[in-house]
Amino acid sequence: MSGRPVRLAGRGGDLVVLIPEDAEDVMELSLDDIYGDSGPKRADFALVFRRRDREYLVVIEETEGPRIEDFDKIDNTVRELRNIMGGNAFVIKIIHHRGGVSGMLLNLARNRRCELQRCGDMLDLASLMRKRGLV
Repeated sequence: MSGRPVRLAGRGGDLVVLIPEDAEDVMELSLDDIYGDSGPKRADFALVFRRRDREYLVVIEETEGPRIEDFDKIDNTVRELRNIMGGNAFVIKIIHHRGGVSGMLLNLARNRRCELQRCGDMLDLASLMRKRGLV
């Protein structure tokens, strides 16, 4: 594991995310704290950072076990943040979960280009980005 830890604090607890060492202009968002219960359902956290000449938007939903509604929350959040930020950021969508995942949800994750990550002590985004060829 190599990366720089960023602590995201939210209503449901904290999440530590390892981001690439060379990430710059890091902005951490607890969407529950910003929006509360108003409007459409949203993901729990977002991270925005720049790496080299590219901007990244990482949207994270924490859940016990992934459900179809979690994918909708992430997609709603991405749409909303892209409207605010502009559409040039590379988007990484993650459902960080504790439970098992059915075959139907694995297919849905592939179709919606969403990463399913089983919970550990931290979310290693740096390794995930390396694995996907983004670092």
